Amino acid sequence: MLKRAAPILFVLAIAGAAHAQMGQGGGGGRGGRGGHGGGSKPSSQQSAPSSTPAKAAPTPTNQIVIVGVVKAIDLETQRVTIAYEPVEALNWPAGSNPFPVSKTAMLTAARVGQKVKFSIDSGQISAIGPFDPAP
Repeated sequence: MLKRAAPILFVLAIAGAAHAQMGQGGGGGRGGRGGHGGGSKPSSQQSAPSSTPAKAAPTPTNQIVIVGVVKAIDLETQRVTIAYEPVEALNWPAGSNPFPVSKTAMLTAARVGQKVKFSIDSGQISAIGPFDPAP
């Protein structure tokens, strides 16, 4: 009789362990987590979200609007030097850089000293225009 009961006890022991790992008791607890005893928790607290905020998908570079002031326009090298404000989305501190433009026509879209907003794509300016602060 004991030989027949051993497999059944083994199955019951495994089922009980699996049940406890799912946070459903074990060790004398009703509704405790991870097999630890104790009082029961409302189901809304058993599956509480973690305290670590979920990371949002990064914004594509060509959709990030950068604000700066045009410092120089070089027609020969087709670059616009812009002193830009910090760009959190790119982890850039404020700085100044000569950016190549994707289209030559952009070299006439701005003038030295003008405050502009621009976007970059593949390391070059893909869009540029005057900066108009929100009303």
